[in-house]
Order: sequence, then C-alpha cells, then structure tokens
Amino acid sequence: MSKFFSAVIIVFCIIFITRETCACQPCTAKLDFDETLKASDLVVIGRRVGEYPSPEMALPNRMGPDWIRIEVLEILKGYCPNRIIKVNSFNGMCPYGIVIEDDNKHIFFLQKAHVDYLDYDSVNNGCAVKTLAISDDQVEYQGKLISLKIFKLIIQPLVEGPHAEETGLPLPAGFEFK
Repeated sequence: MSKFFSAVIIVFCIIFITRETCACQPCTAKLDFDETLKASDLVVIGRRVGEYPSPEMALPNRMGPDWIRIEVLEILKGYCPNRIIKVNSFNGMCPYGIVIEDDNKHIFFLQKAHVDYLDYDSVNNGCAVKTLAISDDQVEYQGKLISLKIFKLIIQPLVEGPHAEETGLPLPAGFEFK
C-alpha cells in the first residue's frame, strides 16, 4: 500500500511540475526592431487606461489581465480610427500579448487581432519587440536614450502603408512612399 501511495504522489508531482514549467511556449526566434516595425500593422504612442479583468475582479492566482485598454495618443504607423483600443495581454498564464504594469506613455508595436473581442495583439505572438517606454520625451533605442523626435525620424524610412503620411513627420528631401 505504501509503495502504491508513494508512486501516486511521485506521478502527481511530475505532472504538476511539468504542467507549470511547460505551459508557455518560449520563442524559437524573436524579431529584431526593424523586422518588428515592418510586421506591425499599427505603431502608436499611447498609455494603458484599463484592463480586464480588473485587479479587483481577477482570481487570486491569475498571472495578469486578459487584455488591456490603450489610449492612442499618436499614430506612428498604420491607421486606427479609435482613440481607445483593446489589446491582448495574457493568454491564460502566458504573457504573449502586451504586458505593462504602469500607465505611463509607451510606444506599442501591434498586429490586428485574430479574435473578435480584441482590436490588436502583439507582433509575432509576442516574439518581437512589444513596447518601448517613454520617459521625459525620451525612448531607449538600441541601447541609447534618444529624444522621441529623433526616434520618429529614425523610423520614418521604415514606416510603410497608405497612412504613413499621417504621422505628421516632415519628409526628408526626395523621400517617396511606396
């Protein structure tokens, strides 16, 4: 009886530990900044203004919200008619979407969601650059802190699409949208 009980406990522990450690699939390859920017349907400056479920409604062992609500302050790439968008955050316990803990400004790199109840999701199922934090109108780009204005000029040649001209950035001499 004790050998059987010990075997059951060992099997249960193996299943429990394996389930916890293998639940989220790691990225086999992560897109770099340029690849992320090109793959993004929408790149915006925005801030988190809500989440679901709210911390008060969430289960005690919940890892994070299912989705977050982002206020779009400025569009850097793409087109978005809405000022507030719903963006995937956690898929169960896996942070495949956009995960931010604060309500400060960020640059968000987004792709259209594949489900009706969300507007956008992270690029490449989270295996890409998701956000860049903005602090005092500066952003960290390739390990250096630069002004947001310089960052916009750097990404301008990489921004493609029918609404790229709506970024409000001055175009360099001879630059044409393709």
